[in-house]
Amino acid sequence: PIVARVLRNAPFAQAGRTFSSPELTALYAADGGWYHPAGEGRSLSASDAACVAKLKRHEERLRRVVCVDPQSEAVITGHRDAWLWHHETGMTRMFGADPSAKRVIPADPGFDACAGERLPTQGEWTVARYTFALEVVATPAAAKAALSNADYGGMAPCFGNLTEAGARERFEAALSGWFRAGPVRHLRAVARIEDHLGGDEEWFEGLDDLSCVGPGPVMDRRWVCSGIALP
Repeated sequence: PIVARVLRNAPFAQAGRTFSSPELTALYAADGGWYHPAGEGRSLSASDAACVAKLKRHEERLRRVVCVDPQSEAVITGHRDAWLWHHETGMTRMFGADPSAKRVIPADPGFDACAGERLPTQGEWTVARYTFALEVVATPAAAKAALSNADYGGMAPCFGNLTEAGARERFEAALSGWFRAGPVRHLRAVARIEDHLGGDEEWFEGLDDLSCVGPGPVMDRRWVCSGIALP
């Protein structure tokens, strides 16, 4: 739903609308200088208005099965590099919480992820609730503390193929250089997932907790992550 919201509002941004949501303003303003807000902006063409309406319906369906609290959505939307990470990879692909190709979301799936309602037993659905936090860390000790005590530096961004020991060694060697060059940030993304296979199958519930630290754009190749999955 985060991506759908940004795409839905893009025609309004191109038409010069001033948004009340600061995260949308920040995202479009950081995208190459084309966004020039001026009140309500120009009227949309018929084709753009139809596209917006279709995206709005799609966003509403997504929000029934994928819950993102407003504060977390603002965190991802308001930082261009975090938005690009989410758009290109994001939590759903990293943790496999997106529905399979055969799972078509109906207009009213009969439940609401944010309301915590249970799924209908006759359907095959994945419901996910996501939270995101992005903050600047001040010291190498704080960067280490942000990662898992058990396996900090345990994996490279997007689950690369570094071993735990290799990633930890790279992390330790890079820390001092990161802090000399500029701010270091910590991204924490938590996914609470409920999966039901339909029929008489049981529920599957899990928690995925990804914690990453690094300099520069969110999740570029210098970042190091640790993560856990609790069945």
